[in-house]
Amino acid sequence: MITKICRQCEIELDISLFYKHAAKCKECILTYRKSEEFKVIARVRDRARQQTETRKSWDRERRLAKQLKFPEKYKARLIVNRYFRYRRDERPTECSHCLTDLRIELHHEDYSNPREVIPLCSLCHNQYHKWYINIDKTKIITF
Repeated sequence: MITKICRQCEIELDISLFYKHAAKCKECILTYRKSEEFKVIARVRDRARQQTETRKSWDRERRLAKQLKFPEKYKARLIVNRYFRYRRDERPTECSHCLTDLRIELHHEDYSNPREVIPLCSLCHNQYHKWYINIDKTKIITF
C-alpha cells in the first residue's frame, strides 16, 4: 500500500485519496473549493476574464449577430427590459408553473406581442424549451 502525506491536513493517506499531481488530498481540495474564499477568488478571476478587450469584442460581435439574426426577439426583450427598468416593484416575483421565487425569467410566447410574457423560474423556463413541461397559457401577464 502506497501512502502520501497531505500538505494541508498533514495526515498520511492512501495514494488513491489524492489526485494525480496534487499535494493535498481530495477531501481538502473539495473543502477549499466549497469555501467562501475560493468563491471570491473565482468571481474576481471571472470578472477579470470578462473585461479583457478580446472578450469584450467577442461579446459585442456575438450580440450584434444575434440582433441581426433575430430582430423580433431582440425588440421584444428590449421593450420588456425598458418597461421593468424603473418599475422593479411591478416585475413578477413568482414562477407561474412551480410558484417559486428563484431567478424569475420572462418568457415570450409570441415575439409579435412583446408585452405578453409568462414569468418562469430559470429551471421551468429551461425545461419548457426542452419540451419537458406544459405551461398554463392563462397565466400570461400583459403590461
